[in-house]
Amino acid sequence: MALPRGSSLLQMLTNFFTNFENKSATKADIQEIKNLINQRYFQIHKMDPRYDGTIPYFDMATHEIVYFKDPNYVNPADIIY
Repeated sequence: MALPRGSSLLQMLTNFFTNFENKSATKADIQEIKNLINQRYFQIHKMDPRYDGTIPYFDMATHEIVYFKDPNYVNPADIIY
């Protein structure tokens, strides 16, 4: 295995000692941010689900809170032995 020379060695050392927060964004990072910004519904994590198990989301288009059904929710009243 050949050892890196000059600028490539400097680049490797710079990458190793640079904090993750201080590294420049890549095209994939920028695309991920664009996709996040263009998303319409954002789940509200600090708000409890409603009595029927629906989960609150904030609608960016209408600026209202909407509720969507949780596919993993099981209503205990539906379970009859």
